[in-house]
Amino acid sequence: MSKDHNSPNQSDNDAEEIMYSAISSFSAIQQQQDQQQQQQQQQQQQQQQQQQQQQQLQQQFYKQSSQKQQSQSDYNQQQPQYQQQLQQKQQHLYQQQQQQQQQQKQQFLQLQSQEQEKQFQQDQNFFNNLTKSKTRIYQYQVKQELYLKMKQDISKFQMSIVDQPQFSEDGSIIVCPICYDSSFADSNIQDKYVISMSCSHQFHYVCLQPLLNNNFLKCPVCNKIVGQLKGDQPDGIMEVKTIQQRCEGYKCNTIQIKYIFHNGLRNGKYFSGTTRFAYLPENEEGKYVLSLLRKAFDQKLVFTIGTSLTTGQENCIVWNGIHHKTSLDGGPQNYGYPDPTYFDRVLDELKQKGITQSNN
Repeated sequence: MSKDHNSPNQSDNDAEEIMYSAISSFSAIQQQQDQQQQQQQQQQQQQQQQQQQQQQLQQQFYKQSSQKQQSQSDYNQQQPQYQQQLQQKQQHLYQQQQQQQQQQKQQFLQLQSQEQEKQFQQDQNFFNNLTKSKTRIYQYQVKQELYLKMKQDISKFQMSIVDQPQFSEDGSIIVCPICYDSSFADSNIQDKYVISMSCSHQFHYVCLQPLLNNNFLKCPVCNKIVGQLKGDQPDGIMEVKTIQQRCEGYKCNTIQIKYIFHNGLRNGKYFSGTTRFAYLPENEEGKYVLSLLRKAFDQKLVFTIGTSLTTGQENCIVWNGIHHKTSLDGGPQNYGYPDPTYFDRVLDELKQKGITQSNN
């Protein structure tokens, strides 16, 4: 029979384990205590740092407050001085402005006086020349054949011989608008006739001669036409009748104009014929324009031979600068009515070709 009991070696082992366990527990406790002490030290350091930062912030705040108080004190001390300087500057600027205004006023008065003196001198020269011209009559000494030719042109184009000059604003004798020489030489005997047209513009007759070879004369200054201007319109027919339709914007009947041209030959080249229609309201204004268009057609001014702007075709019959209304409606963009300025424009275009009421 065997008995169950602990051996001596077993007891020693248990004692060692208990001792090691106790030592381990003590060591763990000691480590925890060390860690706690370290944490406490860190917390103390952090608190000290925070206290230092707070002290620094308080010092900065006190310093800024002190500086602000000092700045306010300095500002309060400097404010009266600044106000005084500002007032002095404003007063100085005001004085400068007053001086400038006074100088400008003096300059203006001087210029005004100079202009008045200049104008007086011009007026004096003008009246002196005018007085001289009243007592000074120019005489002409030219070739007899030139005089005979000039008499024919004077009668044909409603001109007159000038024996006293016109003066410009500065009192000098006006110049011929063609050659830009003085119309009258500084001599009682003139070798160039001075001619006045019916529009009162004056020229040397010899300067006008190249323009007198036709049956009309256009003033080089104002473009007024004297005589009868003839165009190059081909032979054609102008038919007029009244139709029972209305031009848009009018309550009366309508005048229909029909232009008829046949094919033909011009300068060795064939041109294409055409038929064109135009419309006028049958009122006083329309009838008046119709009478001028008849005269323009008779003088071959309504059409010419050229290149069509719409088709690009060459050697065809085209309008010659006197606009017609080819539609009853649609407005200006459709060459029709209404068009409030049409009659003014067409009358001006007719006038540019010498077709006016006075030469009917």
